[in-house]
Amino acid sequence: MTTNPPVPTRVLFVAAAPERDISTEAEFKRVHGILDMIPGIELHPVLGATIQDLQNELIKREVDIVHLVSHGSTSAVTLEKEGWLWGEDVPASLVIRLLSQHRSLRCVVLNACFSASWFTEPLGPALVLMNGKVEDAAAVEFSDGFYRAVVAGRGFAAAFEQGKLRVAINTPDAVFDPVFMPDCFGVIGVRTRTDFNATVDDRCQFFCDLAEHFSDAAQLDWAAAEAQLRSFLRAPGLRACLERCEPMIHLDCGGSIALLAGRLLGAQSRVSPLQGRPARALWKPDRALPLPAESPWELDERPSMGAKKLAVSISLSNDARPLVGAHLAELGVSVDWVDFRVRGGAHQQAVEGADHANALARTLARELQALRAKHRVDEVDLFVSAPNAFMFLLGQQGAVALAKLNLHEKVHGEERYVATLTSNSDT
Repeated sequence: MTTNPPVPTRVLFVAAAPERDISTEAEFKRVHGILDMIPGIELHPVLGATIQDLQNELIKREVDIVHLVSHGSTSAVTLEKEGWLWGEDVPASLVIRLLSQHRSLRCVVLNACFSASWFTEPLGPALVLMNGKVEDAAAVEFSDGFYRAVVAGRGFAAAFEQGKLRVAINTPDAVFDPVFMPDCFGVIGVRTRTDFNATVDDRCQFFCDLAEHFSDAAQLDWAAAEAQLRSFLRAPGLRACLERCEPMIHLDCGGSIALLAGRLLGAQSRVSPLQGRPARALWKPDRALPLPAESPWELDERPSMGAKKLAVSISLSNDARPLVGAHLAELGVSVDWVDFRVRGGAHQQAVEGADHANALARTLARELQALRAKHRVDEVDLFVSAPNAFMFLLGQQGAVALAKLNLHEKVHGEERYVATLTSNSDT
């Protein structure tokens, strides 16, 4: 029986030092010495690189890692230029545009001063960037530790930590402040519409495509989607991954699916959601953080005479009240209605980051439980206008908050809500 050889890891090493004042050769020799003799590694050096050289290399070959060594400023990178003694400052935005067109990229290492200021969101592949100035010796040591870890089969996040450790061991006093920005698509992917991110499945190790259940807006097959998602999250390969690492999940799906995914994986799964819009960020839980002394939520309570049901809306990304109110009026059922909105109002930037997102999810789960006791109900109809990453976190917390949730979701592209899923706490 024959087996296919492993796919090689292809590294494009691009260096420019027109003033000959940084050790691009030393860094390349260190990286070359680590990678050159390792099976499964292809190293393609471009020394004395111009912007045209970078473009030509990215056109000519597919690579997994681009490693750039050069001077940098807050908005430009210094590359060589034909006939120019001191090179040229190329706009960082132009370099980013070139890299963004290269589909095979898995990681970009920008070993240039101030490169962290070039990005307001991830590029797609993982990014290794530099805050402020970088000392030459530290850059070389970082590359040594980083690529030793890559060769050993570590992930890019782990390789980044090994690079920092190498700097701390060998050049502890060097000026060096790197930052790691993870792959913006994560390890686990869930999608419900192919027109959201048509290529997200190329970036995920485990991918659940539910699009076939959502192709007809008039007949959304939520039950089939739920069954497929349950089966996907229970697959042995994914479960083994959850036991050995802390993966990210990219949720290109409806809020109900995101909440269900969080509930099914549970609070102890060590999965962190990736928030894609308005800015890409990893909302990793820090469960050691105390809950805020004062609730971060403002409540708009609207009781109804003789109500036997409780409706809860979450106005986080947008004000859900007008649409939910119209939906409840159309149903003609007497319900107590409570709307949650974060202090400061409902808007796209209402969530200020990972710690804020987790505090919101934890406190909302607690307040939903209090509402359940106050209204003496075991069943709640939930309407949401919130980021998917937040719904995932709420699902993780909500596994113990309510006995039963009837989820309602705004139809994509339409001004109406539909019933989606019923989620029980024992699932």
